[in-house]
Amino acid sequence: MITGTTHQNKFCSKAICLSIYFFFLLGISSPCIAQNASILFDYGMESANEGDFDAAMTYYNEAIKENPNNESYYIARGDLVGGIKVQNKTLQFINNEISFNKALEDYNKALQIKPGNYLAHMSRGTLHFNNQNYAEARADFNDALDNALYTNDQIYALGARGSAKYRLGEVDGALYDMDAALKKDTLNTYILNEMGYVYLKEDRPQIALEHFQKILQINPSNSTALSNKGYALVENGEFRKALKLFNHIIELYPEKGIVYNNRSFVKFKLGLYDDALKDVNKSLELFPANSDAYKNRALIYIALKRSAMACDDIDTARKLGYTKAHGMEVLDLYMEHCVKINQKPRKK
Repeated sequence: MITGTTHQNKFCSKAICLSIYFFFLLGISSPCIAQNASILFDYGMESANEGDFDAAMTYYNEAIKENPNNESYYIARGDLVGGIKVQNKTLQFINNEISFNKALEDYNKALQIKPGNYLAHMSRGTLHFNNQNYAEARADFNDALDNALYTNDQIYALGARGSAKYRLGEVDGALYDMDAALKKDTLNTYILNEMGYVYLKEDRPQIALEHFQKILQINPSNSTALSNKGYALVENGEFRKALKLFNHIIELYPEKGIVYNNRSFVKFKLGLYDDALKDVNKSLELFPANSDAYKNRALIYIALKRSAMACDDIDTARKLGYTKAHGMEVLDLYMEHCVKINQKPRKK
């Protein structure tokens, strides 16, 4: 009597499961697929963490095909398509309408399977937030908070809702949510960063710096706190200190496109236009959907008397949602520098 066959079919070996991706590409059915949706999902997660997004997508698709009633599979696939959890390499998906709609469909399906799912609401809210749909994001984060069973989940839902409220102009409501979250965990770096950002944007850079410094006392290499501290130094007019800090951050995180953009802006303020242009081009190479980088490059082009190129970047920044995310600056730049370029000669 052979007893190992059933066990092997139910819990296939890693080597067999790793071959599923190649079976799928060849259109060949694998005996492992039909019985191992959870294993397929696990390997999808592993592939995503390793940066193999094509394989991850294949595993998620196959897991859903074999078990279409597991909400976690849809959330994971939505996170991958929408660029929510995987940094740098999927950030280009943000503002991509097709990817947005696919991710949104997955989150909606997850909530259809399990209404009130905390993770589904948080991911869908983050998708909306990243696409500047702040009212929808606030609604999802509010639902996530209502369904948060654990203190840590409550903290992140409060912080996220506060961030959405701030983008909607609700400054007091944003600070109320963040303060409530901070009372639950006074050293939570996520909340300290979000709260510091609000103070920074509200022209209170010294209070913002205090929040960022608390984070750096906990973790001296926290990239977000370091970048925000640099931003606060810029707001204070301390450009040389900011440049030194951004140099340090790039040494720690050479693949973070946003930091190159920040350093580019500091160099621009110092009049180092050629070096600033090199940095912003590097930023866009790493993060091509960054509307702020296009705006900053436009400023550099204006300083270099390259008006047509500046106007192209201003238009791209606008299309990528700069105004909704950051304010009216690109529209002001357009009216000041580009309207005459685009005006047609009047008929006599």
